[in-house]
Amino acid sequence: NSSGELSVGYETSAFSAKAGADFTPTSGTLVWADGETADKQIVVGLIGGDEYEGSESFYLTLTAENPLLLGEITDVSVSLHD
Repeated sequence: NSSGELSVGYETSAFSAKAGADFTPTSGTLVWADGETADKQIVVGLIGGDEYEGSESFYLTLTAENPLLLGEITDVSVSLHD
């Protein structure tokens, strides 16, 4: 529901894609004020190269003071394709 303030932390981490070379490392907190129901966005900058690298990926992890608010899936793999 939309009662009370809610905050969700997020952070990227490297897997086969390299932070700083393939994507911009990103972290922060999304905050919904009491009564707010608007969608929020997480923007991760992608860094293109001149060389073909095939498919690579990095992780995006969500955290909250009360992890039960997030549900079962708190990590997603983001795939980059040349």
